[in-house]
Amino acid sequence: MELDALYECGQCESHLYATLGEVVLNHPAVVSLFHDYGIDLRSVPR
Repeated sequence: MELDALYECGQCESHLYATLGEVVLNHPAVVSLFHDYGIDLRSVPR
């Protein structure tokens, strides 16, 4: 079973789906924790 999150724009009624993992990895507290250890979660791997 995979859990998804649904985001709905209140202005244009657009929808965006994301997996639970994507939601967690983009949470500011998680991004900050990894940044403290020198890991940029938002960088593109080479």
